[in-house]
Amino acid sequence: DAVAPSISKVKAAFLRFFVTLMQRYQDYMVVPPPEVKQPCAIDYFDVKRWKKGFSTRCARWLSLFAASQTFTQWLEERLATPQRNDVNVHFFNEALEQALE
Repeated sequence: DAVAPSISKVKAAFLRFFVTLMQRYQDYMVVPPPEVKQPCAIDYFDVKRWKKGFSTRCARWLSLFAASQTFTQWLEERLATPQRNDVNVHFFNEALEQALE
């Protein structure tokens, strides 16, 4: 199939982009303040502090991204119990570790 190499390249580029975007995401994971009675996934992530690591030109896009269902789902996967043993989470974390080396 002639399209398969292109698809692989797009997947690899997306992974590199997302790894760059979310490097050290653990540093931005927080415990929600007590006034948040029913926290959702985004309450466990310090978006303001995370956005400061990027150019101000990216602020609007980062805000939209952080408000997206994709980002919420990504956070929920990281907040799930470790016993869940999610292969995608492990794969992404390994890619992060390689990028930080």
